[in-house]
Amino acid sequence: MAYKEEVKTTYITSVICDKCQKEKLLNAGNQLSWDGKMNGAIHYGYTFEEKGNGFETICAKCQLVT
Repeated sequence: MAYKEEVKTTYITSVICDKCQKEKLLNAGNQLSWDGKMNGAIHYGYTFEEKGNGFETICAKCQLVT
């Protein structure tokens, strides 16, 4: 007996603000590269600030409050 199995993987990429926890969908479908993730977040008004050994992601609304 032979059978064929097809596995389909769907990638969902989103960005989350570290201050208000607001989540924005960047892409659904194909996997984004690191540059694609960064450019997508910047396109939606998110910025990145150095904090400790990493970065803090901040949405446009929280940037106005700070």
